[in-house]
Amino acid sequence: MHDSNLGIFVKEPRPGRVKTRLARTIGDARAADLYRAFVADTVTLALNSNARHCRIFHDGAPPSAWMGSDRGEFSELPQAEGDLGDRLRSAFTAGPCPLLMLGSDSPDLPPELLRSALEALDQGAQTVLGATSDGGVWCIGLDRARAELFADIPWSSTSTGDALRNRADALGLNRIEVAPWYDCDLQEDLDALVVRLRGRPDAATMTRRFLSQTDPDPE
Repeated sequence: MHDSNLGIFVKEPRPGRVKTRLARTIGDARAADLYRAFVADTVTLALNSNARHCRIFHDGAPPSAWMGSDRGEFSELPQAEGDLGDRLRSAFTAGPCPLLMLGSDSPDLPPELLRSALEALDQGAQTVLGATSDGGVWCIGLDRARAELFADIPWSSTSTGDALRNRADALGLNRIEVAPWYDCDLQEDLDALVVRLRGRPDAATMTRRFLSQTDPDPE
């Protein structure tokens, strides 16, 4: 078992509230159902990671109310009010730390990438970041709550990742960068996800199942 913990930021999958950029091409209802599959795959990945504990920070109803089963393996806590920086600050304060925080936009994240991020925290990194292709990050890991890391960051922009790196370096934090991965916010991201799933038949089971019901089989 890892010494570090996992957190996941999720939203209740209500049409019009999730994957809004992707919804421009696939519609609000389908985007919400796809996001539900993303969350299910992310939670499964987290629970299989051997992290010390998994906590889901939710916006809206908790996942135990809409994932269709009793998921006693994780704890749940509402996200704080405010922008993403405020919510992350609160989540890391709630802990438990060391804590690696994931979003729910990378359903096919390889287990070995997640393991490498957890191991970096286990081995004493103060900050762990993993880049995404759009300039963001797929994970943020901290050895303890560090509120100053999240102040005045341009969230949801192409410079988010660089801003976090620069802030961590300015604070003198020991920073480990793990391998990059992809998130899924736009139609082209979804197209790329379908292509990746063709080469990984065991990845993202729920996402694959949803796509097979609405699109040509990603297999």
